[in-house]
Amino acid sequence: MDVSTSPMIPLLLVAAALIAQLLLARKLVPALGLLIGTQAIFWTLAFVLRPMYLMTFKPVLIPELADRRLMWTHYDSALGQVLWLCFVGQIAYLAVLVFFHWGTRNRQRPATPAITDIGRSHEVVLVALILWAAGWIGRIGAALHLQSMDSAFRIFGTVGGALLIATVRTKRPVSAMWVVGSLVVIEESWAFYYGSKAAMVIPLLALCLRWLLADKPGAFGRRAVALGLLAIVGFLVIQPMRGISTAERVASASDGEHPEIKGAAVSVLERFDGLSAVTDAAFLGPAIWMSGGEFVTRIILNMTPTGPIAAKSLSIGQQWTQEVRAESNANQVMDVPLAAGPTAEGFALAGLPGIILENCALALATIAVGCALQSRKTIPTIFAATFAFSTVLFEQGILGLAATTNKALQIAVCGFIILMFIRSADSKNGKVAA
Repeated sequence: MDVSTSPMIPLLLVAAALIAQLLLARKLVPALGLLIGTQAIFWTLAFVLRPMYLMTFKPVLIPELADRRLMWTHYDSALGQVLWLCFVGQIAYLAVLVFFHWGTRNRQRPATPAITDIGRSHEVVLVALILWAAGWIGRIGAALHLQSMDSAFRIFGTVGGALLIATVRTKRPVSAMWVVGSLVVIEESWAFYYGSKAAMVIPLLALCLRWLLADKPGAFGRRAVALGLLAIVGFLVIQPMRGISTAERVASASDGEHPEIKGAAVSVLERFDGLSAVTDAAFLGPAIWMSGGEFVTRIILNMTPTGPIAAKSLSIGQQWTQEVRAESNANQVMDVPLAAGPTAEGFALAGLPGIILENCALALATIAVGCALQSRKTIPTIFAATFAFSTVLFEQGILGLAATTNKALQIAVCGFIILMFIRSADSKNGKVAA
């Protein structure tokens, strides 16, 4: 690996690309802008703030985010090489967004989407309610360690709950506030019980989408900041619940001022490990992970439904840990999953062209999901919600997109069947189906 570069220049370039991404997000339709803005926040934590911490404190202890592979150059030249790969990925992603915005700048904004159209949103709400109820069957199964119930139903819960938060409406605004607030509390309670970062972020993302589509931009900014602070507090609470006492350990080992703040910062940055995945790929080397044929085979397998009684297999994150990370990281715990992301996955597969291809694919997928969320049709909205209300667009690459497509198809098919029953009941009651 070439170690002839300083990390400061690529760090600044990555930061500039992410700022441009945030500015561009404000010019796009609300749902798409929210997804792109959330991606920028995730990637800022992973590719800007985390390397800044490494460059500033140069940690040598594992709980303080130390990485032995970067430590040998004192978080200088080796880190710089990793950040250049991150910059290539961010520029490729940003280029697709710029071309999309330039090509659609004169088009009219889409008509009122199904999730806010009073005449259509009742369909989305009813479908979401049934999916959410089915999801709770799976969640109960997970709590009781019943694998078949968990696998068959739990995928519906997150999407159904998030859609309810984004779409449910009542005749009285105060009643809607109480209903939405209760839904958020229920979903966040499950997130804390399950100890999941994704499950904690998704209800807040759905709430942001609801506010954005309400056309109240002034209030949205203040509320979004409050939700961001709430998410940080949530991370700090979830970590000890999962047996990860990073904040406490770092604070007790710190000799500087405000050790509690340093411990909290490390605990949050620990949850955004995209930089570690890119480091894995950089030290493995370009185009070494697997052949193109093997990659296509995995895409097909990830898109193929397995059924609730299928044997449990390694997740995409666990495959990355065992096949890529373990090659350069001694004493790696093999069953710990790590979200690779498009830059890491692309470089391990095909070098720099792979980075460009994967980030362009992610950008196109994000655009498609953001536009479909504001569709006038119910089923495309539900299909897109499976991607939007997960972390696949923020933390994973093409393999993750393939696996989520599998889930989205299952949820869309179930949603279609439910929708047919709803429309049949509406027609019998004299209502006109939308």
